[in-house]
Amino acid sequence: MILDESHARLVARRRGLPVTGTLGVLIAAKNAGLVALIKPLLAQLTAAGFYLTPQIITHALQLAGE
Repeated sequence: MILDESHARLVARRRGLPVTGTLGVLIAAKNAGLVALIKPLLAQLTAAGFYLTPQIITHALQLAGE
């Protein structure tokens, strides 16, 4: 289940559902070789109004090896 909203994530976890967010999906896609880089995708998301803190971006890039 893909969830980015904190309350929805909490409810899903309480029900024992595995949860990942958009960044988790992007990192998994990079690790699977489906995308070459996530940095430009993160830039597109933020340009479209998807809120990501600089710390989250940095962490995601580190996890993706970028």
